[in-house]
Amino acid sequence: IELPGMRERTVYLAGFSKSYAMTGWRVGYACAPAEVIEQMMKIHQYTVMCVPTAGQYAALEALQNGEDEVRRMVGEYDRRRKVMLKRFNDLGLQCFEPRGAFYCFPNITSTGMDDEQFAERLLLEEKVVTVPGSAFGERGRGHVRACYATSLEKIEEAGERIARLRKSGLNGWVRKDQYDSAVKVIDAVDPAPRVRLDWAERLMAHPRRVDKELAGLLVWPLAGTHFRELTRIGYRLARDDDWAVRETAATLLGEALTQAWADTIPLLREWVGGPDGRLRRAVVVAAKYAARTRTPEWAEPLLDLIEPALRDHEEYVRKSLGPFAIGDQFVRSYPDATLARLRKWMQDPDENVRWNVAMALSAASGARIGQKAPDVLEFLASDERPFVRGAVRAAQRRIRTLVA
Repeated sequence: IELPGMRERTVYLAGFSKSYAMTGWRVGYACAPAEVIEQMMKIHQYTVMCVPTAGQYAALEALQNGEDEVRRMVGEYDRRRKVMLKRFNDLGLQCFEPRGAFYCFPNITSTGMDDEQFAERLLLEEKVVTVPGSAFGERGRGHVRACYATSLEKIEEAGERIARLRKSGLNGWVRKDQYDSAVKVIDAVDPAPRVRLDWAERLMAHPRRVDKELAGLLVWPLAGTHFRELTRIGYRLARDDDWAVRETAATLLGEALTQAWADTIPLLREWVGGPDGRLRRAVVVAAKYAARTRTPEWAEPLLDLIEPALRDHEEYVRKSLGPFAIGDQFVRSYPDATLARLRKWMQDPDENVRWNVAMALSAASGARIGQKAPDVLEFLASDERPFVRGAVRAAQRRIRTLVA
């Protein structure tokens, strides 16, 4: 602006998300010569919704009286940045000093893992979230993005967890393609069922996630002949602390249900009403797996199997039921039977049941059913409870995308 002739040629754009911690408010401003602003307004007024009045007043307050707080937070972010930067470099994860945002971008190639593998392990094993650098382009490979827009205590705790992962490196880790190869070798050898089961028991005794997953894969071919042993293994794995192991257990139980239907379904009926939420969730996913076969005579028994879980208060179970098992699979495999059940279930006053019904219609496949049967959401829309109302709105939004 200070350069001769540039004042009338400059457009200055700014927002409030970062500097004033107003993320999500979508408030910004533009400074430019009047004739430029006038033309910008013609586009803006007819393509962008007006910023809510409350957001505008908040932005005005930030501009008028928020500078002291901005300076305080700049100092706080600087402190967090230094802590995170030092921690990464001390761990041998080379990291340059960020200057323009609250993200560090350490190089993690010294761990022997690529960025996606590192981020996945860090999430699953240590519950720390980072973004693989490859998401930002080829030059980002071998790096991860870590954000220090959180408390110093959490940054320090994350550093300890990253140190644990850094120390383990590739020890105790077998990549997916490696244990897939192990299964192929074992299948080629074709050991006796008792040998497979013995190996599975030994693998489950190990603490590593991959060993337990491999145990489930080893006994997979025995689903039709050794369902008792398989369901016992599935029971143990389904209650494991590791999410990925529980996923293996759920699909293993689904295979047992598919291959030994008459023997397995009574057991799963017992588990779905039991006290263990992880086990109840495994039954829901196993039912989804069996529904993929589209066996006509299984429609009603499978819907009966998952019905008790509709009232489940645990989020872990609920999120796997309405939007996942019902909305993603049952409506595709058994559309007529599922719609009939949804109409029956919507009459139940329990808010968890109604949430599951509405969320089933928020899934991509479920939304098509909701589009053809608007009476379900119309009925649920009369429920004033926020929990149900939020699910109804989610389904309505998804259906509108189909119409668009």
